[in-house]
Amino acid sequence: MKSIKHYFEHSRISLFILAITFLSLGALGLGLTSIQASNRSAYAQGREVRVIGGDAFAGQTTNVSVALVAQGDENTVRFSLNFDPAVLSDPVVVLGSGAAGATLGFNAGQAASGNLGIAIALPSGQTFAVGQQQIATVIFTVASSAPAGPSQIAFGDSPVARAVFDASAVSLTAAYSSGAVNVIQPNPVPMLVGLSPFSAASGSPSFTLNVNGANFVDGARVRWNGSPRTTTFVSSTKLAALIPASDIANPGTATVSVVNPAPGGGISGGLIFTINNGAPTISGVTPNSATVGSSDVTITVNGTGFLSGSKVRFNSTELATTFGSDAQLTATVPASSLTTGGVASITAVNPAPGGGTSNSATFTVNSQVPTIANLSPGFAIVGGQQFTLTVNGTGFASNSVVRWNDSDRMTSFVSATRLTATIPATDIASQGTANVKVSTPAPGGGTSNSAPFFIGAQFTSVSAASFQGNELARESILAGFGLNLATQTQFASAQPLPTNLAGTTVRVVDSAGTDRLAPLFAVSSQQVNYQAPPGAVDGLATVVATSGDGKISVGALPVTRVAPGVFTASGNGLGVAAAVILRARSGSPQTFESMVRFDSAQGKFVSVPVDLGPATDDVFLVLFCTGLRFRSSMTTVSATIGGTNAQVGYADLAPGLTGLDQANIRIPRSLVGRDSELDVVLTVDGKVANTVKLYIK
Repeated sequence: MKSIKHYFEHSRISLFILAITFLSLGALGLGLTSIQASNRSAYAQGREVRVIGGDAFAGQTTNVSVALVAQGDENTVRFSLNFDPAVLSDPVVVLGSGAAGATLGFNAGQAASGNLGIAIALPSGQTFAVGQQQIATVIFTVASSAPAGPSQIAFGDSPVARAVFDASAVSLTAAYSSGAVNVIQPNPVPMLVGLSPFSAASGSPSFTLNVNGANFVDGARVRWNGSPRTTTFVSSTKLAALIPASDIANPGTATVSVVNPAPGGGISGGLIFTINNGAPTISGVTPNSATVGSSDVTITVNGTGFLSGSKVRFNSTELATTFGSDAQLTATVPASSLTTGGVASITAVNPAPGGGTSNSATFTVNSQVPTIANLSPGFAIVGGQQFTLTVNGTGFASNSVVRWNDSDRMTSFVSATRLTATIPATDIASQGTANVKVSTPAPGGGTSNSAPFFIGAQFTSVSAASFQGNELARESILAGFGLNLATQTQFASAQPLPTNLAGTTVRVVDSAGTDRLAPLFAVSSQQVNYQAPPGAVDGLATVVATSGDGKISVGALPVTRVAPGVFTASGNGLGVAAAVILRARSGSPQTFESMVRFDSAQGKFVSVPVDLGPATDDVFLVLFCTGLRFRSSMTTVSATIGGTNAQVGYADLAPGLTGLDQANIRIPRSLVGRDSELDVVLTVDGKVANTVKLYIK
């Protein structure tokens, strides 16, 4: 005997279990009925236990309800159901909605023979409500091979005898009405074999598509890319569907499938229907030209047969394309395709299936006329090694060539503003000036301006005050060193300064490519003192010194806004400052005092101790400088003397003296008594000048 599900909820549970157990063995069915047959077994009109069936789909589960038409005094109902085990199997019983709180027991030990025993009991003292109550649901598995049609489910007495009891366990009379389930075999899943036709040209009119296959049923629908189309059932192996012109308006592919309706049914696999493209034709392109270095250019391509998936090509490069109509496309020619002059081919390509490439139209990329701004480096030492020359400017193309004295040099394109060229050692084997140009071939193009490149001996420039050369300020006084710089020594004798002394000139080509002659203070064979020419812009400049006998010396000039330097008595940026003391005494005129003298015994300049005098004296150190006149503001100028902060009252050009600047510093009275040589440190715009000396008593 299979296991029995038990629920223990009232005082009569042991009797109930005993009854179910014995009834399942068929031993005491009639005996228990006799025991319970009392004076209260009178017939009650209308009490009925019913089987309520419904549709049952083969291969699935189905629910069968058992209902009690109750009179209001029923407490316990038990019965057996008889069914065809070839159709229904594996029963599972659950309480119905009208039997809430009841105890359910069922015996499926004879289910394989088509018998199922069920007992339902409410808790002690409770009864079913008057009316039809769903007391149980039996869940059956319907055999896949079950024949279509009704399958009977009847009441029986094995393994559980039919009976209804009231709350006192008195047997009540009831009618038992059988029922049935209507077995339905599901529709099969359709299968596709072929399409006729299997392709069409885009833009064709509507047509009838014949779909061939198997397992079609009346009500089957043809689907086009998942959407149903009007379908005629011809036979189980053939359907006809109307395909509207809108479905084949554009080229591509569509997936055709068939859906059989429920019950069962389902969707078939898909077959591909091809909508073919045609090849386009180009009649013209607007605009049909652009200039090298242009930003992205939008072109309009006119013609016929264009599709939403058409692409415009620039030579072999596919462009970002927008479909306007079957007669017009627009496309973007990227700036990256406009770096080289030439004639490009414009075509339109329609995609597969079908499709193809149009005839070609021309698009001309005109090169710009190049312009040179500057060269880096702008000079080379005569006899040097091969080097790379950087040419900066505008309008360069990928096929531009750097020319050295009108001869082409190996050139690399970096950008529209920069080229590099390899300059062999033979080009700088002798001193002189080379003319550098850039040439760009047609279409468009042309030859640039000429930029000079200087080849000569080494010429090193430093601040004439600090003798430092990492940065050199605009309009500052500079000292240049080399060999054969002048045929004789000569000094400028008047202002404005000359730009030619003893035949020697100094040219400065700034980072913007502007060539200026520098004012000269003095020239000699190994030194030239000159001013950084007014107007030179910040950046690395080239300086060229040419002697009266044609000797050329070249070097770099790192021009910047501020680079302070303080002149010293020694003339080399070290030691005692080349300065004076200004004393302001109340009620007396200002006086200037020397703070440096030449010691002939030592053969050098030495400090003269400065006496700060009484507290009523204001004593100032007047430094002579260069390279500070373009300071951003006085707040960025500071000084220390012997490590003590000192007030700077003036820091600007020295009136009437070319290139010379001046800084007036109040000497702090806290320095009285130091009686030593102290460091003076001047800082301008965060840049520290050379340290100089001052002796304070």
